[in-house]
Amino acid sequence: MNLSAGGIATATTDANGQYRLTGIAAGLVFIEASHPDYATQTKSTDLVSGQTNQVDFALVVQPRLRIERASEAVVISWPASLEGFHLQTGQSLNAEAPWALEGSVPAIVNGRYTVTNDLDSADRGYQ
Repeated sequence: MNLSAGGIATATTDANGQYRLTGIAAGLVFIEASHPDYATQTKSTDLVSGQTNQVDFALVVQPRLRIERASEAVVISWPASLEGFHLQTGQSLNAEAPWALEGSVPAIVNGRYTVTNDLDSADRGYQ
C-alpha cells in the first residue's frame, strides 16, 4: 500500500503493513492510502510537534479487472480476495448484448485470480 501526506511525504507499507511518514510539519495533516486493487482512503490527524501519531487504514477491495496481452494470449486477472465475483465474456460491450460465464477455471497468481485465453479473431469483452 502507498501512503502520502499531501505529496510532501510518501511511504510504502512493509510486509507487516507498517509505514512511517517523516518530515511533516505540525498541524492538521491528511494522509491518503492507496493500492491498485483497493478503494483509496483518506484520514486526517492533528500532528503535535515532537510527537508521533498512529493512523490505521483498512482498505476495501475494489473489483477491477486487469487485462494484459502476453505473447499470443490475453491474461485477465482480479483480486483473489473478491469472493463471489465471476468473470463473464461477451461479443460486444453493449449493455444489451448477452454475457456468459467465462468457462476457464481461474488460477491464483500473486494474490490475483488469473485466466489466460488464446487470442482469436473474435472480438471479446470481459466484465
